[in-house]
Amino acid sequence: MASLAILVVHSGRWDNDNCYVDYTIEGVIFKESSSYRELYNVIAMQLGVDTNLIKLKLEYRVKESKTPMLIHNDMGVRVYIMLKKSVDDFNKYPICISKMDNSSNITELCESSNQENDMVTSICNYGIADFETMHMSIGELVEPLCVLGSGSCDGVISDPCNKYVEIDQVYKNKATLKSVLQNYAIENRFQYRTVRSNAISYTLECISDECEWLMKASNISKSGMFRIRAFNTNHTCPLKDKVYSQKHATSKLIGGIVKPKFVDHKRKYTPSDIRSDVKIYLGVDVNYSLTWRAKEKALISLRGTTAASYSKLPAYLYMMDITYPGSHICLKKTDKNEFLYLFVALNNCIQGFDHCRPVIVVDGSHLRGPYNGTFVAASTMDGAEKKFRKASKELSPVFYNMAKTCSKVEFDRLMDTVEKVDVGVKEYLELAGYDKWSRYHVETHRGWAMTSNIAESINAALVSARELPIFNFLEEVRLMFGRWNHDNKHEAACTFTSLIGKFQKILIENEAMSTRMRVVPSTEYIYNVTDDGRSFVVCLKNKTCSCERFQYEEIPCEHAWAVLKRKSLVADGYCSDLYKPKTVLKIYEIPIYPLPDVAKWVIPEYIMYDEVRPPKFKRPPGRPKNKPRSKTKRELLGLKGKHTCSKCGVAGHNRRSCRNRPQEV
Repeated sequence: MASLAILVVHSGRWDNDNCYVDYTIEGVIFKESSSYRELYNVIAMQLGVDTNLIKLKLEYRVKESKTPMLIHNDMGVRVYIMLKKSVDDFNKYPICISKMDNSSNITELCESSNQENDMVTSICNYGIADFETMHMSIGELVEPLCVLGSGSCDGVISDPCNKYVEIDQVYKNKATLKSVLQNYAIENRFQYRTVRSNAISYTLECISDECEWLMKASNISKSGMFRIRAFNTNHTCPLKDKVYSQKHATSKLIGGIVKPKFVDHKRKYTPSDIRSDVKIYLGVDVNYSLTWRAKEKALISLRGTTAASYSKLPAYLYMMDITYPGSHICLKKTDKNEFLYLFVALNNCIQGFDHCRPVIVVDGSHLRGPYNGTFVAASTMDGAEKKFRKASKELSPVFYNMAKTCSKVEFDRLMDTVEKVDVGVKEYLELAGYDKWSRYHVETHRGWAMTSNIAESINAALVSARELPIFNFLEEVRLMFGRWNHDNKHEAACTFTSLIGKFQKILIENEAMSTRMRVVPSTEYIYNVTDDGRSFVVCLKNKTCSCERFQYEEIPCEHAWAVLKRKSLVADGYCSDLYKPKTVLKIYEIPIYPLPDVAKWVIPEYIMYDEVRPPKFKRPPGRPKNKPRSKTKRELLGLKGKHTCSKCGVAGHNRRSCRNRPQEV
């Protein structure tokens, strides 16, 4: 008796237009003579549903009717089978499953066989479907499927790493069957040749002419699924045919095995690592070039080609514009639709800049893809000074103090110290310009931002991401900013001190240094503070001090603290709002919401046809001329090999020019 392969969609819902949406799709095979109960059990087993607890409702929709047709008895199953056999499209008329509580006995839905026969006759008489005159073009139907010897008829293998192969197995497609057989051949240490391979059939035999091993599979009703019809597992090939190099360990097979290890782009997984893993897991020796091609195919399968990534930009930017309203997104192309540049400023970043320091650092970093390019980032710091820091041991503490001081007297004193140590350093600093690194000499108020480290920190965080295609790179940048947005907001929300981060520590340290200072009032706001023989003038009204730290750092210095404690005033009111948790919370008030899954994107037609080609310039293959090769260990240690003659052992010449050989007698 023939069998029929159908699609089953489940875990979805019916919308207002009676369309089944948000579903999961699977395939099942059942006998054409199956009753309603048999079809019901096959679907329930495939979905893993306990029929004692869950009741399934089987429906499908025809083009002429908006109301779904219900399958609830044997008659409904027969009508569905005849309708399914009348079309060649495998994807047409899938069965839609709705799950309900099993409050009633399902068997009550089934009618007696006598009633069903009467209903079949009635339908044929009324001419609902004249199946005799309907055009039918159906391929050969197959016998019921039994997977892994279980006797069930509902299994469709989609795992390319499946290790158990036997007759009557059904595979999702031909590619899955090929991958399974390649793994099977490698594990059982034999090789096969392809006798026939086309869209309808797939036949293999052992590479040895003396071996009986054979596998035959064919397409099921032009559905794309393949069933193993014949499988002879008996091997009679000689041992010499088993010890040859394993040709089935192809780059595509290896790439499919190692592909999960490339999901994390930060992971360093080299072709040499692939060679080691293939030897461990498959027991096969492969060369470096094969593993390199396997890595390239795995990356293409995972992320697509770099050139194709540019075509995804219009849809991606459209979804970003919808998800983040108020953002500024601009894609510029040439007259030939080649990518020129892209500008992205998300709305939450635009709104957050209003509560950050009035200092912006712009820096660029080179992308490492085949089309090169530059990633330019404009950055600033919030009140918590959220940025990564780089340690620098080359600069002396004297230079750091000189760069951070706000007093001219202190700056000159430290510069004299530098001059005594090395006059050349002083000349270099003068040539560079004091305004570029000294807090005292800057023309604008930079706050604590004296270098471009905040931009360099972003570049450092994206080192590995810069090798990704442009679509994946932009998504990685968006995810990173979203993660930082959440973490910084969470830290500010969990801060219960008056200031946030290191500024609270500075405030406490300044208070500790003010305990032994003498305060003499001059007016209601102006005070004279004596500290270790030095005199300073503090004005609370203008928030200034003659040491200039109060007005520059916008935190009460130790001299201002002495005045505040004398007047019993709270220091919070004399600190900048940038350092307070409430201001930091305003910066990250607008979250960076995640984008919906690509499968659920609804893109207008004019966006879908917007063509974006990769840039015209492409990086040539090979190592760049200005990039030297990696030096060996001997070269790094400065060791040089001695070349000696292989005949006489004397250095300075080789065997061909050796004159110390004994003459022939």
